[in-house]
Amino acid sequence: MSETRCYAFRRLNPFLGTTQVVDTAQGRAVSVDGVNWELQLRMRLPAGWGFLDRAGGDTAYLRFGVWSKAEGLARFPPARNVDPNAAEKSAAALLDEIGAALPRLPFGLIDTLECWLVDIVRKPLALIASLKADDVLPERAPRRWAPLLPEVARASSDDFSPLSGWVAERALPGPCWISRDAQGNGTLFKGMNGERKTFAAGEFPETLVDLGSCRDDPVRELHDRYLAVLAPRLLMLPLTPATRARLEVLAARQPTEIARFWRLYPAICDRALVNTARVQAQLIATS
Repeated sequence: MSETRCYAFRRLNPFLGTTQVVDTAQGRAVSVDGVNWELQLRMRLPAGWGFLDRAGGDTAYLRFGVWSKAEGLARFPPARNVDPNAAEKSAAALLDEIGAALPRLPFGLIDTLECWLVDIVRKPLALIASLKADDVLPERAPRRWAPLLPEVARASSDDFSPLSGWVAERALPGPCWISRDAQGNGTLFKGMNGERKTFAAGEFPETLVDLGSCRDDPVRELHDRYLAVLAPRLLMLPLTPATRARLEVLAARQPTEIARFWRLYPAICDRALVNTARVQAQLIATS
């Protein structure tokens, strides 16, 4: 690898936001907020404690440490059989690449191979997994959509399980892998018993789950509260201006979450609203 690649992918299932990646000849750095980065060095040594994604024994990833602009570098305990001077040199080069990449946040999403639950009319219902276009499909994919992790759901006192129940009732038994192009259109990649099908960009729900056909008022109300809880993270997605503006209003109720994730928003409709939320988060942090 001779060039630095910067890209992002979605964190599913449930949706937690995006992971930003700076990938270089020295290794890669990953971040879920654009501030705190984990450094993983690419090393040509036998795998031992602290190595990730070892394949074939030629190269492996060493978890070297975490870095932020405000707090600097905190190193993990050194791994055995690693030349500390070589590791420090690689880490310094990787840090230079992170610094150069920060102004370009957020990076473009590359997980364009998507696993969807579809409904009886073959319409995308809920996104449950995604991969890079050249990744190998897993033998088994998730078969149930999960709305929120418990730590995220704490922002609300609601039980969101009826949402996943509603989706499960309307989804066909098997999920489908769909390849998306740059315009958002999709082509069936695997699933539907070999059926050939294409999807227009507008058929995919922007917020990754479609309750448009729901006529159950309690479930629809719960979906509205779900969007309110997840809004600061959903704003990391590519959205139409109308949807983004609506989610910004919902997200403003959680200023601390906006302050954490705003760097990863590809666009902002109401910058004054977002900036006000960031100021509120600072006041909360210092109170």
